[in-house]
Amino acid sequence: MIIACFIFYFDTRSSLAYILFAVGFFSVGIGILLGFAKMVSDDEGNG
Repeated sequence: MIIACFIFYFDTRSSLAYILFAVGFFSVGIGILLGFAKMVSDDEGNG
């Protein structure tokens, strides 16, 4: 988030900032989905 803040602050390449923001957002979303799926699969395995 700090890197994104710096990029938005300087705003020299707004397109690059939006791309990095999108990549970070999707990476976090995918990480949460994978973590949730792993948690559910672990619960099913234990049950």
